[in-house]
Parts: sequence; structure tokens; C-alpha cells
Amino acid sequence: MPNTVTIPGTVRAFSPRARAAAQPALRRVVEGVALSTGAHCKVSYAQQYPTLVNSEPAARSAEAAALSVFTKVETNPPQTMIVEDFAFMLEDRPGCYGWIGNGPDDNGQILHSAWFDFKDEALPFGASYFAAVVEQQLQ
Repeated sequence: MPNTVTIPGTVRAFSPRARAAAQPALRRVVEGVALSTGAHCKVSYAQQYPTLVNSEPAARSAEAAALSVFTKVETNPPQTMIVEDFAFMLEDRPGCYGWIGNGPDDNGQILHSAWFDFKDEALPFGASYFAAVVEQQLQ
């Protein structure tokens, strides 16, 4: 066994409640393993990214705009962990993160990957959606 072990990692959560529970849970596990083996431990934990939380009014507004443009609107898509940067904005200003439907994850070509392939045919739909959002706010 080495004298020192460093185990880096990240903790992500789908809700602020789960995020708040993660640090004490991680600390209990690490301290329990150390105690059971006679080792000593030091846990350093930095919360870097907030949990993305859409505001209800903004989500309803986004849905109404989407229904005026798209033939199908998914209001409960699978959760994803790739929107942490937008979470900072939503902490400061209420809003809603959504997808305009740029296509499926084709063999790992998801947004933010080196292989992402933007589907140009989504541009008119995206522009129409954002125009509907603006028009809705001007009424």
C-alpha cells in the first residue's frame, strides 16, 4: 500500500437537495473506509457547479412558445449533466434551459463533444422558436 492516496472526482446532482446531501455522505463513506482499515483521511470538497433549476414561469413561457412552433414538445426530457454553465446564469436570473431538437446523440456526437455535428436544418426551427419567445414577451 502507498503512504498517500489521492482520489479526485466530481459530484453532480439533479436537485439542490441531493447536491447538499452529497458532501456529508461522501465524507461519511471516506471516513468509514479509513476507520475500517486503520488509515487516516482528509477530505477536501469544493462545490463548483450549481444545480440547474428552471423557474416555473419561464418553463411555462418556453413551453407556450415551443407549442406555437413545433409539432411535438417534450416537457419532461431525460435529465442530463451537461448544462452546468447555464446553471450559473439561472442562479442569477430566472429562466429556462431547453433543447430545440438538433437531433439525437448519433454515436457520441452530442453537444460539447469533439464530434458534435450541428444539424443546419434545425436553424429555421430554432430561429422561429426564439422569435416566438420574444413575441410572447412583447404581448
